[in-house]
Amino acid sequence: MWKRELGIHVELANQEWGSYMQATTTLHYDIARRSWIGDYLDPNSFLQLLVSGDGNNRAGFSDPRYDALVRRAAGTLDPARRFATLAEAESLALDEAVYLRSTTTPRASW
Repeated sequence: MWKRELGIHVELANQEWGSYMQATTTLHYDIARRSWIGDYLDPNSFLQLLVSGDGNNRAGFSDPRYDALVRRAAGTLDPARRFATLAEAESLALDEAVYLRSTTTPRASW
């Protein structure tokens, strides 16, 4: 369908689970199927995934501004201020189109 509709040639690589996990952990892929389930009712369940160095950050995204916002939210007791800070972090990640980056863009510049 990608070739027919978008003109994009894709080669699929079937891997056993351990190899797949190593490839996605080391960012050795162009496109990968990923999923995440929010295991607690809070935006941080998803926003933490993009923090620099997080073990589940399979996008390779790193932005000091984003990291600072997530850290600030973690230390904020007022729920309204905390959610506003998390919304700001989410907006930054969306503006950066983290999950839509081309693999031709060097990851270091993300």
